Amino acid sequence: MQKQIIVVRGVSNSGKTHTIGHIAEQIVLIYMRKQISTRNIAKLRITIDVIWGTVQSHELMCIITIEYKGHKIVIGICTAGDFAEETAKRVSLLVSHNCDIIICGCKGIADRHDKVYDAILQAANGYAPSAKTTSHSTQEPDSPVKTDICEEVIENLCGIINAELGL
Repeated sequence: MQKQIIVVRGVSNSGKTHTIGHIAEQIVLIYMRKQISTRNIAKLRITIDVIWGTVQSHELMCIITIEYKGHKIVIGICTAGDFAEETAKRVSLLVSHNCDIIICGCKGIADRHDKVYDAILQAANGYAPSAKTTSHSTQEPDSPVKTDICEEVIENLCGIINAELGL
């Protein structure tokens, strides 16, 4: 499997942090439900190692590991993305944990290489990049979560996880 990094980009207060936190929360819930509904409790394992923050607050850095019948996928999540050096260090930490997929935030403007985005790509050298962009114009009323980005990323992640684990 090609390792990949999904970068959720956008200007300040455009919903990046909440969107990434929501993705993490939904992936955990989807596979917990799958574990229970398919009676695969012994075969399908989900572990969450929170490095800082909480899933509920959506301000977090964590590693989600999903294992099934001897296969596993490791997903690194980091909501921080405002400062190049800090973000690069956190992405490097996730790379050192051998994450198959990394999802992180990046403050910046779409389709423009900037200091933070370039630092992320450098820290995740060897990972295939994919950028998703938030903007104020697409924000749903009363919700900082970008549902269109969440749905797309979750669908892609579930496809990769299911294929790699044989679910």
